[in-house]
Amino acid sequence: MATVAEPEELAARRQILGALMQGARAKLGKSKQDCAQAIGVTVATYSAYEEGRRDATLPELELLAYYLKVPVRLFFERPERLLADDPAIPAEKVIALRQRIIGALLRQGRQDRGKAGKELATRLGVTTRRISDYELGR
Repeated sequence: MATVAEPEELAARRQILGALMQGARAKLGKSKQDCAQAIGVTVATYSAYEEGRRDATLPELELLAYYLKVPVRLFFERPERLLADDPAIPAEKVIALRQRIIGALLRQGRQDRGKAGKELATRLGVTTRRISDYELGR
């Protein structure tokens, strides 16, 4: 079973992600309002993302990356210049996060094609519970 990151780690990652979002936005000369509109959130919500007070969703990060013309991996890779003193993350935490990302991408792909979880399960010869587990990163 995957372990959950400690609250301090999550807060630090939100801060780092917010700084990356802010840097990408500033580099392109876009306002917070521009970015908020591009991803379909309020300016207050977008500001909370950049300030590290709130988590952005994977679809929102994908939209933001597309809007700002940066690779989405910018938000997931560990820029060494920002994290030089960051302690190593245990492998099980990295794997758990990656599984959640893959699950979100699987769900998004299924939904984009208008397929129900039951339909996909039948096609693959697995239970709907297994599809749900995959999409939830379990």
